[in-house]
Amino acid sequence: MAFEDLEARVDAAVFARLSNCDVSINGAPSVRGIFDMVSVDALGAVNAGEPSVQLGNTDAEGVERDAEVLINGSKLYRVIGVEPEGGLVTLRLAT
Repeated sequence: MAFEDLEARVDAAVFARLSNCDVSINGAPSVRGIFDMVSVDALGAVNAGEPSVQLGNTDAEGVERDAEVLINGSKLYRVIGVEPEGGLVTLRLAT
């Protein structure tokens, strides 16, 4: 097995274990994501109450600002930022 294949399998297993929510973007079928209400900016300051959700690259493909994001079928947010980070994409959200 090539290292890249092993890395992809480990990444997928870790993401599956850490996922804590169902995410639907613009009414599409739900995917698993990691929802967080606290973020840290580039200078290290904690921004309490600023929601974000992390998705795998393929699940976030084509997502742009102002997309509607439904978390766990009950809370609706709007995308205000899209930040790719390696194999994940962080969507910054606003109500």
